[in-house]
Amino acid sequence: MKLLITFLLIFSVSLTIHSDDLQIEVIGKTTRQNSIVLPNGKKYVSFRHEGGFKSTLAKYGSYFCEGSIFYNKENLLENMNLFCELTDQNGDKQYTTGKRKVGSEVDIALGKTVIFDASGFWKKFIGLECTYVIEYVNNILFSPQKCKMPE
Repeated sequence: MKLLITFLLIFSVSLTIHSDDLQIEVIGKTTRQNSIVLPNGKKYVSFRHEGGFKSTLAKYGSYFCEGSIFYNKENLLENMNLFCELTDQNGDKQYTTGKRKVGSEVDIALGKTVIFDASGFWKKFIGLECTYVIEYVNNILFSPQKCKMPE
């Protein structure tokens, strides 16, 4: 079932890709995760991801994200906060904030990010919104992203 959902999410994102869209592929690993399980079965998780990225703009580099997620007792997302820093091969940075769809599962989800600050090359992309899919395979995070460029 998860494989079918993954395929449908990636297929739906890829159907709307145009040559004017920015695509970013993020691959990383969770380097820190702390959890608090409440008596009612809900769970709070704080985490850090680190890894690499590449884009259709010939920009590539490293990234890290810090975030927190609150899951209900069915282990579905209720709330999430995510902040990321991506540093490209020239040292230029973009800072993003993200939200996943409420009701998402732990290891696969659909969400949106926004570039809210940047330096150098990435400054012209401040305010750009991106749709992403995230999936974990053997503790490795895969997250293709599509950003609709302004007309």
